Amino acid sequence: MPVDRPPLLLLHGISSRETVFWHPARQCLGRFLEPSCRLLTGRLRWGRPAAGGRGGSGNWDFDAHLAEDLPAIWAEACAVAGRPPAVLGYSMGGMLALLAQARGLIAAPALVLLAVPVAFPAIAFYPPLMRRVYDLARRWGWPRIPTRLLGRLVIWLFAGGRPSRIGPGLRLFHAQIRGAGVDVPPATLGQATAWVETGRFCDRTGRRDLLSELGGVAVPALFLAGSADRIAPPEVMRRGFETVSSAVRRFEVIAGGDHLNLVNGPLAAEVAMWVTRWLDGHLAWRETGVSSRHPGGPGGLPTACRSEPRGGR
Repeated sequence: MPVDRPPLLLLHGISSRETVFWHPARQCLGRFLEPSCRLLTGRLRWGRPAAGGRGGSGNWDFDAHLAEDLPAIWAEACAVAGRPPAVLGYSMGGMLALLAQARGLIAAPALVLLAVPVAFPAIAFYPPLMRRVYDLARRWGWPRIPTRLLGRLVIWLFAGGRPSRIGPGLRLFHAQIRGAGVDVPPATLGQATAWVETGRFCDRTGRRDLLSELGGVAVPALFLAGSADRIAPPEVMRRGFETVSSAVRRFEVIAGGDHLNLVNGPLAAEVAMWVTRWLDGHLAWRETGVSSRHPGGPGGLPTACRSEPRGGR
């Protein structure tokens, strides 16, 4: 009987939407994984009012995504797939996946953590830049941070007003901003600003340490770090690797990988190879009576979780 890989739920990061796994189209992680896995993509609902009357879209932060978005995405993914999927979390998507698993909000049979910071290294310009943007957003009452516009301005400044001068790294950043960028609620940026200012992974109050909770993760876990990633460098990702309780876990560093090219570019193929091998080695199973087809076809899937059939982005 052929080996049946579990479906794989992809969770995106802080300033992107689920299309980050599909743009640019030639060398994207979704396309490299597609022949081997049935893929579903979770969509964080930027701007949906939080429960409990905490206000509108500007108050939608990491804690709200964890408490409200992840359970909704998970329930829909399980309904669509017909069984619990493995989860691949990229950047903040991986932070959410780890904590949701530790708290029992999801019950993935395995986790893949790609470029996931669980502590925050000092990058000279990040904290003051993020704080300045956050303070401006609060002062001017922005419902969203215009991330896409700001990203394009950064590219223009680096290029000296001539976009043809930008290097391959900025070209990839520009392509991702155009194809997958999303404007972020100020509260999300505010919580991330506190992380980079303090170096700590904590809740919105700053009192609850979230890194220590990762010991509640016991399922097989694959950690993939990029050797050139300044946001989630290998030494930072290793802290997460050492904190989880998983008896089956692996840590790999992909040479030349940075925070962008692990999901878009030639290195995405290497990431896909590791993911596929991991699923085959530790999680593939044989089942009877469970269909791996798309229930009802892709057209009627819920908003928060979409199946990704070939050719339908």
